[in-house]
Amino acid sequence: MISSNPSDNSERLRILNPHQSFIVQAPAGSGKTELLIQRFLLLLSQVSAPEEILAITFTKKAANEMRVRIMRSLKECAQINNATTKQLVAQVLQKDSQEHWHLLDNPNRLRIQTIDSLNSYLTRQLPVLSHLGHPPTIADNPLFLYQEAIQEILNHLEENLAWSEAVGQLLLHLDNNPAKLQRLLVDLLAKRDQWLLYIMTNNSEDQLRHVLEQQLTLVIVETLHLLREQFPKQQAAELVALVRIAASNIKSLSPESPLALCENLNALPGITVADKHLWLGISELLLTKNFAWRKRLDKNIGFPSISLAKNPNEKLYLSDLRQRMLALIEQLSKHEEIRQLFAEISFLPDATLQQGQWQILKALTQVLKILVAQLRLIFQRHGQIDYIENAQAALFSLGNEETPTDLALTLDYQIRHILVDEFQDTAYSQYRLLEKLTAGWQPDDGRTLFVVGDPMQSIYRFREAEVGLFIRACKKGIGNVPLQPLSLSVNFRSTPRIVSWVNQHFQRIFPTFNDVATGAVCYHASIANQAISHTQETHENAIQLSLLATPAENAQAQIIAQQITAIKQRCPNDTIAILVRSRTHLEHIIPALKAANLTYRAIDIDPLSERQIIQDLHSLTRALLHPADRLAWLAILRAPWCGLDLLDLWNIAHHGADTIIYDQLCKDNILEKLSSSGKQRLMRVLPLLQKQMAERRRVRLRDWIENTWILLGGPACLYHATDLEDAAAYFKLLDMLDKGSDIINLNKLDEDINSLFAGFDSHANDSLQIMTIHGAKGLEFDHVILPHLERRVPADNKTLLAWMERPLTYDESAFLLAPIQATGDKKEAIYEYIKRQQTIKMDYETARLLYVAITRAKKQVFLLAQINKNNKGEIAAPANNTFLEKLWPTIEKNTVNTSIPAAISCAQQEQQRNKITLQRLTLQWQNPIKDLENTTSTYHQQPGISLTNHDAQYIGTVTHAILQQLAQLGPTWWQAQATENYYHYIQQHLIQLGMSPSNLPHAINSVYKAIKNTLEDARGQWILAAHTQSQSEFSITAVFAGQIKSLIIDRTFIDKQGVRWIIDYKTALPLYKNLEQFLAEEQEKYDQQMCDYHHAIKLMSNDSTIRVGLYFPMIPAWKEWEILSKPDRLAAPSP
Repeated sequence: MISSNPSDNSERLRILNPHQSFIVQAPAGSGKTELLIQRFLLLLSQVSAPEEILAITFTKKAANEMRVRIMRSLKECAQINNATTKQLVAQVLQKDSQEHWHLLDNPNRLRIQTIDSLNSYLTRQLPVLSHLGHPPTIADNPLFLYQEAIQEILNHLEENLAWSEAVGQLLLHLDNNPAKLQRLLVDLLAKRDQWLLYIMTNNSEDQLRHVLEQQLTLVIVETLHLLREQFPKQQAAELVALVRIAASNIKSLSPESPLALCENLNALPGITVADKHLWLGISELLLTKNFAWRKRLDKNIGFPSISLAKNPNEKLYLSDLRQRMLALIEQLSKHEEIRQLFAEISFLPDATLQQGQWQILKALTQVLKILVAQLRLIFQRHGQIDYIENAQAALFSLGNEETPTDLALTLDYQIRHILVDEFQDTAYSQYRLLEKLTAGWQPDDGRTLFVVGDPMQSIYRFREAEVGLFIRACKKGIGNVPLQPLSLSVNFRSTPRIVSWVNQHFQRIFPTFNDVATGAVCYHASIANQAISHTQETHENAIQLSLLATPAENAQAQIIAQQITAIKQRCPNDTIAILVRSRTHLEHIIPALKAANLTYRAIDIDPLSERQIIQDLHSLTRALLHPADRLAWLAILRAPWCGLDLLDLWNIAHHGADTIIYDQLCKDNILEKLSSSGKQRLMRVLPLLQKQMAERRRVRLRDWIENTWILLGGPACLYHATDLEDAAAYFKLLDMLDKGSDIINLNKLDEDINSLFAGFDSHANDSLQIMTIHGAKGLEFDHVILPHLERRVPADNKTLLAWMERPLTYDESAFLLAPIQATGDKKEAIYEYIKRQQTIKMDYETARLLYVAITRAKKQVFLLAQINKNNKGEIAAPANNTFLEKLWPTIEKNTVNTSIPAAISCAQQEQQRNKITLQRLTLQWQNPIKDLENTTSTYHQQPGISLTNHDAQYIGTVTHAILQQLAQLGPTWWQAQATENYYHYIQQHLIQLGMSPSNLPHAINSVYKAIKNTLEDARGQWILAAHTQSQSEFSITAVFAGQIKSLIIDRTFIDKQGVRWIIDYKTALPLYKNLEQFLAEEQEKYDQQMCDYHHAIKLMSNDSTIRVGLYFPMIPAWKEWEILSKPDRLAAPSP
C-alpha cells in the first residue's frame, strides 16, 4: 500500500507548478511513473490541444505502460486511490469535454513516443532534407550492412584510388591483417554517431588536427580547474609551503623530477597546460606510485631521514616537517575526489599530437569518410538503415540554432511541454535532439521541460548512455532551459529491512562525490514507506548471502532450485526473479530448474544458436547452398538423421583439404570405404540429398531446406515439443532472408541466428522469471535471486579508434580521438588515457548495476557467490569488477555460512560431462513419408499478398494460453488475483505477440471477457474441470496423403459416461447473424478440421464413443456433433 502523504510529499507537490521546468532524481521504488503521469495530466488540463505535450521514453514498454495507465485513469476515475491523481484526472476530463478532444476514443492524440519513433517521425516530415527520401525500414541487426560496406572498400584496394594509400597505411599499422582491420571497422561503424560529427565537419586536415589538439587542451584545463577548485582552501597555504621545501631538498638529488619544478611555488598552480607539470610535482609528493595517500616519507620526495640531522635543532626541524606533512595528508585523505583528480593528471596526455600518431589518425579519418559514404550507398541498395542513421537524419532535419528548418520552427510552435523519462540513460545524440527541440524557448514563455531519472540506475553505458549529462543538467540545465532540481527519497517498493540494508551497504559502495567526466554518482539514501503493511515484513533475513567454497560448478544452481521450491510452498502467489549479469551465468541454472520441474518465463535468455536442432539446420542450409563447404557437409553426415561414425567420416574426408565432400559422396566406390552400418546410413540419406540438390533454385529457399530436413527424418530426431517450435523459428528466419532464390547473405544468416531466442513456455506464468539485470530495469518482484556474484563480464576489446566525448562542467563537451598503437609498438598516451577513463566508468557502473538488481526486490533478496581459498585455507579476495568485489568490504565474513546443501560432487559432475553419446536414428527407422513428389512443407506459405490485421489472432492466442493454464492449474489460479493483475498479465502477453499499443485496451477487455464468461458458464466450467485422460493443447503429428500435418487439440478428455470429447476453442463472434445461423456456419467451416482430430484420436486410442464440439468463450456458446465420415488419407499418427 502506498501512503497518501509520504515524507517527501512536499517535493512531489512541487511538480504541480505547470510553469516551472524540473529535473527529478527518483531512486528505485519511488513511484517515478506515477509522478510522470501526474505531470502529464497536469499539463493536459492546461494546454489547448493534447499534441502540445510530448513525452519521450527510451523503450516501447515504457511508452505503452505510460499510455495505458493514463487511459485507464481517464476511464476509471472513480476507482483511483491517489487523491492528487484523481483530482488531476477530473480536471482533464472536464477539459476534454469542453474542448471536444474525445481522448477516450482517440488515445493516439497523446504524443507518447520512444526516442526512436520520434526520430522516425522527424525524418518522415522532411524526407529530402533528412537525406533519406522515402522512409526505409530500420534493420534490427545491421551488422551485415556494415560488413558489406567495408568489403566494397577493400575490394578496390589495389585500384590506386584517392584513399587506397590510406587503407594500405592502416593495414601496415595492423601488421597487414585485413581480417582484424575489417573487424575493427565494423565496431567503428556500429558507433559512428559518437565520432561522425567531429570527423565529417572538419574538412581540411589542418583544421581537424587543430580541433583535436584544442580538445586535448580543454580536457587538461578542465581537470586542473576541478582540482584547484575542489582543493580545500584551508590546507592550500600549508601545502604550498611544504611543497616548496620538499622541492628545494630534492632538486640536487633528482633535478628532472616534476616535484623539483615547484621550488618557487608561491600559491596553488594555475590551470593552463604549462601548469600540469607543477600539479604532477604535488601529486608525486602526496601519492605513491599506486596513487594511494602516502603513509611514509623519505628523501626521494624531499624529506631526508631524521638520522642524518647534524644537530638537535635540525633534528627537531626535520621531525616537525614530517609531522606537518603527515598531518596534511591525513586531512586531505578525507577528500576522495582530490586523490582521484591527482591520479588522473598523472595520465593526462600532452596537448599536441605526435607526428606518427597524426599520420595514422589522418589515414583513418580519410578511410572513415569514404566508408560512411559507402555505407549510405549500401543502405539505399537494401532499402534499410540502422538506428544511428535514423537519429542522425532526425538531427539534420531540424537544422541548427542559426538556421533552423521549417520543421524545427513548426515544432517550436506546436510543442509547449516536453517530458523525458529515464534521463540518466541519455546519450549525446539524444541530448543534442533535446537541445534542438528547445533551442527557441525563452524564459517565462510558458514552455516547460520535465526530465525524470535516477543517476544511481544508469546502467546502459554499452549503449553510450552518459550519466554525466544528468549531473551537468542538474547544475546548468539543458540548452537554454534552466531546470529546478527535485529529489525524491521514499521507497514504496521494498520492505524497511531491504531499504536499510541497501542504505547501509551502498553508502560505502558508491563514490562519495559526483563527477561529470567519469560518471561518478554519490549515493542518495532512501526512506522506507511507513505505510507498508507489517504482514510484508515477515522475513528476518531480507538479504541472504551464501558464499560457497565448493568447486562444484552447479552448486549455486542446486541451491537456487531448492530456494525457489521452498518459496513456492511457503508463498505460492509470490513472484520470483533470477537476475543475471550475463546469459552465460545461466549455464547450470536452467537445467537445474528443468530437473526440479520448475516452469519459468524467460524472454531473450535462452539462445537458439546453442541448440542442436538449430545447429543441424544451419549446417544443412550451408551445405545445400555451398557444396564446397566441407565443415557443413561433415556436420550433416554426423547429424542424427545420418549419424556416421568418426572413422567413416575420416574415410570420406581424408583425401585433402581441397576435396569437396559432396563430390566424394557421389563417387561410385564411396560405399566400399565405409563400415557396414555406415553403408546403410549413407544409402538412406544420399539419394535424398542428391534429389534435393537437383531442386536447387527451383523452389523457395525455406521450402527447399524444410522439405529436405523432413525427408532426412529431422522431425524424428527431436526430443521435446519445443524443438519443433525452434525449427519453426529457423524456417521463419529463412523466409525473412529469402530474396526470391537460394542466394542469401550467409553473414546475415549467421548474425540473425545469434539473435534467435527460445520462446516463452506456454505452461509457465509470471511467478518465476529469468532475465538479465538490464531486462529487469523498471520491474519489481517479491523475491530476487542474484547468482554468481563472483563472475565478471569480458572486458571491452581494443578498438581501431578510441574516442571519448567528455562532458565539461562549464562548457558543452570535449572530444578526444586516438588510433590504436601499431602492432608491437609501445602504448599511445591518448589512447590509454581514453581506455582508462572508460575503465573507471565501467567500474562505477558495476556498482550501479548491483544496486538496480537488489532494488528490484519487495520482500527478499538471495545473493550467491563462489569463493576461492588460498594455500593457507583463507578466503581469497574476489576478482576485480565483480559484484562480490563491490560487496566485499561491507560483508561481515565471520557471519557468512560457507556450508552448502548436498550438491552434485565433482566426480559425478565430471562423469556426467564425459557421458556424451552419439544421438542418431536407428538403422531400422523408416520415414513414414513415402511419396517424395507430393511432399510439401509443413509450414508452407500460400502465395499472394495479404494485408491481415493480426489482432484477432493475438486475442485468440492469449485466450487459448489462459484457458490451458486454467485447465491445468484450476480456476483458483485466476480468481485469486486482483483485477489489475489480470489486465497486466493479459497486456504483457499481447505486447509480446506484437500488438499495436492503440489496440491494447480493446484486446485486453476481449480476452478478459472470454475468460470471465468461461468461468461463469456451466459448460465452460465442465470443459475446464478435471477429467479422465484430460489434455490441453494436445499435439499430434499425422501423415495425410503423404503430407505431414501437425494437429493441436485445444482440449480433450473422457467424461463420466465414458465419452471421449474433442473440443476446439473459437473466439469468433456472430456480429450481425443470429446465434443458430452463426453456430451452423462455424460447424460447417470447421467440420474437416474436427474430422481430422476425430480420426487421429481414433487411431491412437480404443475409445468407442467420440464426440466433437466448438466452444465460443466470447459469447459464450457451444456446438457439438458426431463425426460420421471417414478420411482415406490418414496414416498412423504419433503424439
